[in-house]
Amino acid sequence: WPRRDLPHHYWVFVEGRRFHSNQLNTWILPPERNITIINFTVIRDRYTVRDRYTLVNDALSPQEIERLTRRPVTKVSLREVQKPEEAGSGLDEVRIYRPQIKQEQVTPKNSLPREEAEKKIRLAEEAGPEQVEVIHRQESSLLERTQKLELEQLKRKAEEETRQAPPQEKQRKLTELQARIEELKKKHEQEKQELQKRQAEEKKVIRKEDLRRKSEEEKK
Repeated sequence: WPRRDLPHHYWVFVEGRRFHSNQLNTWILPPERNITIINFTVIRDRYTVRDRYTLVNDALSPQEIERLTRRPVTKVSLREVQKPEEAGSGLDEVRIYRPQIKQEQVTPKNSLPREEAEKKIRLAEEAGPEQVEVIHRQESSLLERTQKLELEQLKRKAEEETRQAPPQEKQRKLTELQARIEELKKKHEQEKQELQKRQAEEKKVIRKEDLRRKSEEEKK
């Protein structure tokens, strides 16, 4: 990839075939995969501004997205609305509410102390042991499946490059590509270990929180 200022853990990846999903968060790959994906892929972005205000990423064509997802891309029109309750989407249009924002300091009507706000956010984000188990199984499945696909793609590429190489270069090319495959396998094993370590730590935290919550409920 070209140089980017964002750290690797800022990126979020999904499989191309899931690009159409209405619930992308279900298909986000474990963050342990990020470094390998960044190193083995090429970033494609070509942003243009249309009509002064509309930012468009022209890097991927609708045809390419259709090929990846095996689903047709539906073209919709954008329409601005005057009220927030009118915003939404239909079969052939997306309705957007864009109010004028005043650049001034505004004091909110209600506010919470920082500690209380953090507590409320933490409680809202807490998941029970059963939910965490489901999330962990999904993460492990995504990791294994995408690693397998990645390895298969590299092997196909290696076979193609070796087949096209001149006779005197075939052995050297084969050795180089085999080294790349072994390197990828090592990275995959490292990802798996890091995922298992993180999941074990998360389970410990959840168990402690679950015990604390049950203890507080018993005291009431």
